Amino acid sequence: MLTPFASPTASVGIGVEALEEVEEVKASIEVVSGEVQEWRPQDFQFQRTLERAGRNQGTVDLMKCINDGSFVAVKVMPISWTSTSHQRHLWGHPEDPENPWADLGIVRYLSKKGAKFLCRLHGIFRDSERLYCVSQLATEGDFFAFVSRGPEPGRQREDALRPFMVQLFSAMRFLHDHYIAHCDISMENILVTKNTTDGHLEVKVIDFSMAVLGEKLSSGHRGKPSYMAPEMAITPLYDPFMVDCFGVGVVLFSAAARTYPWMSTTKGRCKCFDYVLEHGHRKFWKTRKIKKTQKTQHTKTIDQCFSTELKALAEGLLALEPLERLSMDEAACHSWLHGDGTVAHTPFCS
Repeated sequence: MLTPFASPTASVGIGVEALEEVEEVKASIEVVSGEVQEWRPQDFQFQRTLERAGRNQGTVDLMKCINDGSFVAVKVMPISWTSTSHQRHLWGHPEDPENPWADLGIVRYLSKKGAKFLCRLHGIFRDSERLYCVSQLATEGDFFAFVSRGPEPGRQREDALRPFMVQLFSAMRFLHDHYIAHCDISMENILVTKNTTDGHLEVKVIDFSMAVLGEKLSSGHRGKPSYMAPEMAITPLYDPFMVDCFGVGVVLFSAAARTYPWMSTTKGRCKCFDYVLEHGHRKFWKTRKIKKTQKTQHTKTIDQCFSTELKALAEGLLALEPLERLSMDEAACHSWLHGDGTVAHTPFCS
């Protein structure tokens, strides 16, 4: 039974070095608005809209750079929501956990730290009505669409998925080592792109707008219903780093099963999750069937499709009690995550 709890790290303060690093990240968030340039529409040619964000009325557009013919992703957001700086956004939206300047400042900071799992930020621009964030285009799109292809759930799919997960777990470990909890990790916030040098496929983590910096306890709902750690709905304070671990567990499960484990982790809103609350993951996996994609295939359960090692890793990350949940350090060392994460070829590519 899931009950209100104390965070496993709630009573432990972060050290002086950690505080200094957190202050560096916060400073990066504060100054990034000073790097905004005037938007020159003649420099870019709109191609099509890749994504719409209903929450802030923004879009992510594919555009072509006129000067060199390259393609970029441009996140376009109304100034009425972003405001013109981090502080102005906080004043205008004090209760909103989502902050576009946090996203930009964290990407700026992590880039200087040499993080490889980011989409390069080419520039930030604005006109009188909109903010334009120009970034590297991920050639293969988001992880949700990417893994919708490929082998059926089973050993072959696990083998194909593993190097991408090695990259993702390494990225999340890097974030946590720098005292940054993403708090909105999902397959939609993970992109896949082809390295222009060797053609290898790389995982990119995006959208740090809900991130929490250096806090052992946080509050407020963050993330999508399927990915939210269950403690967020039952206690006013939670460990944001353990929240990330649960979200990564949902990504792992969903990518391997090609279906979400549940649609919500709030009690009473999803029968699948309510079943897990009452009976546990293992019993749920013995009953949860995976939809067939071909008429000739036999219907199998999660328990039949997942390897023993994968089930152990997923169960550790999806533990209902944060005290029992694997940390990113622990998860990244799990035996299922072997290899260096190199992807030269994959059956996920169409």
